[in-house]
Formats: sequence, C-alpha cells, structure tokens
Amino acid sequence: MELLIYGRMAQYLGREFPCYGLRARASDRKQQPHASSKEMATDYIREMRAIQPNGPYLLVGGCVGGIVAYEMAQQLLAQGQQVALLALLDTPRPTRARQFAFWWQQLRDRGLGERLGHLLGKSRSFAQKIASVSYLKQTPPKNEELKDMWHYEVLRTGYLRTLYRYRPRRYPGRITMLVNEVDARRHPDFGWRRLAAGGLTIYTVPGDHYSYIRDHAKDVAERLRDCLEKAATKK
Repeated sequence: MELLIYGRMAQYLGREFPCYGLRARASDRKQQPHASSKEMATDYIREMRAIQPNGPYLLVGGCVGGIVAYEMAQQLLAQGQQVALLALLDTPRPTRARQFAFWWQQLRDRGLGERLGHLLGKSRSFAQKIASVSYLKQTPPKNEELKDMWHYEVLRTGYLRTLYRYRPRRYPGRITMLVNEVDARRHPDFGWRRLAAGGLTIYTVPGDHYSYIRDHAKDVAERLRDCLEKAATKK
C-alpha cells in the first residue's frame, strides 16, 4: 500500500541490489483484498517466482509488511527453497493484544465508545456485537475528491486487521531486524526473539517509526546493504 515511501531507500541500495515491491492486491480497485496473511504470502510468492523461479531469496518487509515477508519465508522453506535473508524493518509481531489495541483505536477514532458500551450491555455474543458496529459497513463519500482518500483508508484498515490476525509459527532460520532508535529503547525485538530458532540480529537505525525512512533513508539503506551483502556472500 505505502510502497512508494521506500523508493528513496531502494535508490540508495543501487543497481547491485535491484528491488521488487509488492502492493496490496485491492490497490487497483479491481480485485478483492486477500482474506488472510497466508493467502497474501502465497499470491506474492507466485508473483515473485515468475521473475525469479528459485532461491536463494532476499526478503525485506517494512512495518506490517514484514508480517507478510515472514509468512513468505515460511512458505518458501516449506517448498524446499532457500531464504538467504529475512529482514524485518520496524515490524511488530502480531499478537492478540496488538489486534485488540488496533480494534480499540479504530473505535476511538470514530467516536464509537458510547455505542460500544451500549452494545456490550446486551446479551448477544461478543462476535455478534463487534460485527454490528456500523463503521465496518461505511459507504464511500459522494464527493469525488474524497473517494481516493476513503478507498485508501478502508484498504489500509482492512489490511491491518488481516495482518494483525496472523499468528506466526516459529521460524527455523535467522531473522534480521532494523529497528528505529526510539522503539529500540522499549522493545528492540518487537516480540520476535522467541520465534527466531536460528537467532535474531538487531540493528538500530536513526529516527522514530515515521522518520526513519522519511528522513534517514540513506542511513537505513546503508545498513540494509550490509545485510544484503552478507547474505549474498553466503549463497
């Protein structure tokens, strides 16, 4: 979805490491969004292998896109392919707590706290109550200028809901992480350490979650280039 924000970083990597980006399937408004992270990863692997049929593969995922990269690595290994690098950039491990926090934020953003309290006071099941929240069935605005913004927001929130539902299995290989210096002080591994059977390597990059790519793209690219070169040497 926000693929273009990584464009500057890709340029700094140079021709030695050409990058191929993958966007959410419904971005073109012609296809339906993926129903799950696993379906998303399967679809992306199909596209990737159309260009490079066999590994070793160098997978990099930014923010929640790292969740898709993680599942892609799992599926590629299950197919007997080699994943030389799995790099996660500021990627939080999806958990039930993060899923609930995201859901709650959506309610707060839409001012539905009172409505939620009313719903929770009824006798229907929790799933039915959540399904009845009206914001999940919003219709696009009539103003043409606002339709693009509406479509992007609906796609973004749906994409995040899908990814936060994912429950990652233990990964047999090594995971490399690039974490912004602000979050590195609080949770440098973003919860992935326990799932990295082959070990976890963490590099801290300047900036916060929003500025590390926007304002420090060159620094991030240099660190990522080091990771790519090391992985390429091990092929």
